[in-house]
Amino acid sequence: MRTQDIKPKIAGEARFPQNVVQFLCEVHELIEQGDERVTTSSDDLIQAEFAYGGLLEDGGDLFSFIYFPQEGIQSTWELELSAADIAVIAKNQQGTLRLWGCCTPGCGNRFGTPDATCFDCDDIDDERDYKRQVLEGLRGCRSQEDWVRQYLRHFPDAHPLQIIGDYNGETQLPKSWGCFSLAEMQALVTRLHNEG
Repeated sequence: MRTQDIKPKIAGEARFPQNVVQFLCEVHELIEQGDERVTTSSDDLIQAEFAYGGLLEDGGDLFSFIYFPQEGIQSTWELELSAADIAVIAKNQQGTLRLWGCCTPGCGNRFGTPDATCFDCDDIDDERDYKRQVLEGLRGCRSQEDWVRQYLRHFPDAHPLQIIGDYNGETQLPKSWGCFSLAEMQALVTRLHNEG
Protein backbone atom coordinates (compact mmCIF):
# COMPACT_ATOMS: atom_id res chain seq x y z
CA MET A 1 0.00 0.00 0.00
CA ARG A 2 1.26 3.47 -0.90
CA THR A 3 0.81 6.48 1.35
CA GLN A 4 2.54 9.85 1.64
CA ASP A 5 4.43 11.43 4.47
CA ILE A 6 5.77 14.68 2.99
CA LYS A 7 8.85 15.75 4.87
CA PRO A 8 10.25 19.30 5.00
CA LYS A 9 12.75 20.25 2.33
CA ILE A 10 16.04 22.09 2.87
CA ALA A 11 16.85 25.11 0.69
CA GLY A 12 20.21 25.43 -1.01
CA GLU A 13 21.95 27.01 -3.98
CA ALA A 14 22.95 24.79 -6.88
CA ARG A 15 25.43 25.77 -9.57
CA PHE A 16 24.26 25.14 -13.10
CA PRO A 17 26.40 22.40 -14.60
CA GLN A 18 27.77 23.28 -18.03
CA ASN A 19 25.62 20.67 -19.77
CA VAL A 20 22.47 22.27 -18.28
CA VAL A 21 23.58 25.72 -19.43
CA GLN A 22 24.16 24.34 -22.95
CA PHE A 23 20.78 22.57 -22.88
CA LEU A 24 19.04 25.79 -21.81
CA CYS A 25 20.90 27.70 -24.55
CA GLU A 26 19.33 25.29 -27.04
CA VAL A 27 15.91 25.74 -25.40
CA HIS A 28 16.35 29.51 -25.58
CA GLU A 29 17.09 29.24 -29.32
CA LEU A 30 13.92 27.17 -29.77
CA ILE A 31 11.94 29.85 -27.92
CA GLU A 32 13.46 32.61 -30.09
CA GLN A 33 12.51 30.62 -33.22
CA GLY A 34 8.97 29.89 -31.99
CA ASP A 35 9.61 26.18 -32.48
CA GLU A 36 6.61 23.90 -31.97
CA ARG A 37 8.47 22.06 -29.18
CA VAL A 38 8.30 25.18 -27.00
CA THR A 39 4.81 26.39 -27.97
CA THR A 40 2.97 23.11 -27.37
CA SER A 41 2.34 21.97 -23.80
CA SER A 42 4.17 18.76 -23.03
CA ASP A 43 6.30 17.19 -20.36
CA ASP A 44 8.89 15.75 -22.75
CA LEU A 45 8.99 17.43 -26.19
CA ILE A 46 12.39 18.95 -25.37
CA GLN A 47 14.99 16.25 -24.79
CA ALA A 48 18.67 15.68 -24.27
CA GLU A 49 20.59 12.66 -23.02
CA PHE A 50 20.55 14.03 -19.46
CA ALA A 51 17.34 16.12 -19.35
CA TYR A 52 13.84 16.42 -20.71
CA GLY A 53 10.86 18.69 -20.28
CA GLY A 54 8.51 21.09 -21.93
CA LEU A 55 6.02 23.92 -21.75
CA LEU A 56 3.59 23.53 -18.85
CA GLU A 57 0.54 24.96 -20.64
CA ASP A 58 -0.29 26.28 -24.11
CA GLY A 59 0.07 30.06 -24.30
CA GLY A 60 2.17 30.17 -21.12
CA ASP A 61 5.87 30.77 -20.69
CA LEU A 62 6.63 28.45 -17.77
CA PHE A 63 8.67 25.32 -18.51
CA SER A 64 9.32 22.24 -16.41
CA PHE A 65 12.45 20.10 -16.79
CA ILE A 66 13.82 16.94 -15.22
CA TYR A 67 17.62 16.83 -15.07
CA PHE A 68 19.69 13.73 -14.27
CA PRO A 69 22.89 15.06 -12.64
CA GLN A 70 24.78 11.75 -12.66
CA GLU A 71 24.72 8.86 -15.08
CA GLY A 72 23.49 5.63 -13.50
CA ILE A 73 22.09 7.42 -10.44
CA GLN A 74 18.34 7.86 -10.07
CA SER A 75 18.50 11.30 -8.44
CA THR A 76 16.86 14.11 -10.39
CA TRP A 77 16.55 17.86 -10.27
CA GLU A 78 13.06 19.19 -11.02
CA LEU A 79 13.34 22.67 -12.50
CA GLU A 80 10.56 25.16 -13.26
CA LEU A 81 11.79 28.10 -15.30
CA SER A 82 10.10 30.89 -17.21
CA ALA A 83 11.21 31.82 -20.71
CA ALA A 84 12.86 34.90 -19.15
CA ASP A 85 14.74 32.69 -16.63
CA ILE A 86 15.95 30.48 -19.47
CA ALA A 87 17.20 33.52 -21.40
CA VAL A 88 19.14 34.82 -18.37
CA ILE A 89 20.77 31.42 -17.76
CA ALA A 90 21.53 30.92 -21.47
CA LYS A 91 23.34 34.27 -21.54
CA ASN A 92 25.45 33.22 -18.51
CA GLN A 93 23.93 35.99 -16.40
CA GLN A 94 22.89 33.58 -13.66
CA GLY A 95 25.09 30.73 -12.46
CA THR A 96 23.05 29.33 -9.58
CA LEU A 97 19.49 28.35 -8.80
CA ARG A 98 17.70 27.98 -5.48
CA LEU A 99 16.59 24.36 -5.09
CA TRP A 100 15.12 22.39 -2.22
CA GLY A 101 16.36 18.95 -1.22
CA CYS A 102 15.16 16.19 1.06
CA CYS A 103 16.36 16.01 4.63
CA THR A 104 16.85 12.25 4.14
CA PRO A 105 20.60 11.46 4.09
CA GLY A 106 21.78 10.24 0.71
CA CYS A 107 18.82 11.58 -1.29
CA GLY A 108 20.14 13.57 -4.22
CA ASN A 109 16.76 14.74 -5.54
CA ARG A 110 16.30 18.51 -5.81
CA PHE A 111 13.11 20.48 -6.39
CA GLY A 112 12.11 23.93 -7.57
CA THR A 113 9.65 24.43 -4.71
CA PRO A 114 9.80 23.69 -0.96
CA ASP A 115 6.46 21.84 -1.01
CA ALA A 116 7.51 19.27 -3.63
CA THR A 117 6.97 15.56 -3.08
CA CYS A 118 9.97 13.24 -3.30
CA PHE A 119 9.00 9.85 -4.72
CA ASP A 120 11.93 8.21 -2.93
CA CYS A 121 11.52 9.79 0.50
CA ASP A 122 7.93 11.03 0.88
CA ASP A 123 6.08 8.09 -0.66
CA ILE A 124 5.70 5.15 1.67
CA ASP A 125 5.33 1.92 -0.27
CA ASP A 126 5.74 -1.19 1.85
CA GLU A 127 6.53 -3.46 -1.13
CA ARG A 128 9.09 -1.07 -2.64
CA ASP A 129 10.70 -0.45 0.75
CA TYR A 130 10.91 -4.20 1.43
CA LYS A 131 12.47 -4.80 -1.98
CA ARG A 132 14.96 -1.98 -1.40
CA GLN A 133 15.99 -3.57 1.93
CA VAL A 134 16.39 -6.98 0.29
CA LEU A 135 18.49 -5.56 -2.56
CA GLU A 136 20.72 -3.71 -0.11
CA GLY A 137 21.21 -6.97 1.79
CA LEU A 138 22.16 -8.79 -1.41
CA ARG A 139 25.12 -6.47 -1.98
CA GLY A 140 27.19 -8.80 0.21
CA CYS A 141 26.75 -11.77 -2.15
CA ARG A 142 29.91 -13.26 -3.60
CA SER A 143 28.73 -14.28 -7.08
CA GLN A 144 25.95 -13.88 -9.64
CA GLU A 145 24.53 -17.26 -8.74
CA ASP A 146 24.58 -16.51 -5.01
CA TRP A 147 22.82 -13.18 -5.69
CA VAL A 148 20.04 -14.90 -7.68
CA ARG A 149 19.72 -17.68 -5.08
CA GLN A 150 19.29 -15.15 -2.27
CA TYR A 151 16.92 -13.05 -4.39
CA LEU A 152 14.70 -16.09 -5.03
CA ARG A 153 14.50 -16.79 -1.29
CA HIS A 154 12.70 -13.46 -0.94
CA PHE A 155 10.85 -13.42 -4.28
CA PRO A 156 10.35 -17.08 -5.30
CA ASP A 157 7.76 -16.30 -8.00
CA ALA A 158 9.76 -13.52 -9.67
CA HIS A 159 9.87 -13.65 -13.46
CA PRO A 160 13.39 -13.93 -14.94
CA LEU A 161 13.01 -10.52 -16.61
CA GLN A 162 12.13 -8.96 -13.25
CA ILE A 163 15.23 -10.55 -11.71
CA ILE A 164 17.40 -9.23 -14.55
CA GLY A 165 15.89 -5.75 -14.11
CA ASP A 166 16.60 -5.72 -10.38
CA TYR A 167 20.11 -7.14 -10.91
CA ASN A 168 20.92 -4.54 -13.58
CA GLY A 169 19.45 -1.81 -11.36
CA GLU A 170 22.24 -2.48 -8.89
CA THR A 171 24.73 -0.62 -11.07
CA GLN A 172 27.89 -2.21 -9.63
CA LEU A 173 26.76 -5.81 -10.18
CA PRO A 174 26.79 -5.87 -14.00
CA LYS A 175 30.14 -4.05 -13.92
CA SER A 176 31.63 -6.58 -11.49
CA TRP A 177 30.07 -9.84 -12.64
CA GLY A 178 28.67 -9.10 -16.10
CA CYS A 179 25.10 -9.16 -17.35
CA PHE A 180 22.64 -12.04 -17.73
CA SER A 181 20.93 -12.98 -20.95
CA LEU A 182 17.30 -14.00 -20.63
CA ALA A 183 18.23 -17.60 -21.54
CA GLU A 184 20.94 -17.68 -18.85
CA MET A 185 18.57 -16.34 -16.21
CA GLN A 186 15.79 -18.76 -17.18
CA ALA A 187 18.19 -21.70 -16.93
CA LEU A 188 19.61 -20.54 -13.59
CA VAL A 189 16.15 -19.91 -12.08
CA THR A 190 14.96 -23.35 -13.23
CA ARG A 191 18.05 -25.03 -11.78
CA LEU A 192 17.80 -23.17 -8.46
CA HIS A 193 14.08 -23.97 -8.15
CA ASN A 194 14.83 -27.65 -8.85
CA GLU A 195 17.56 -27.67 -6.20
CA GLY A 196 14.84 -26.49 -3.80
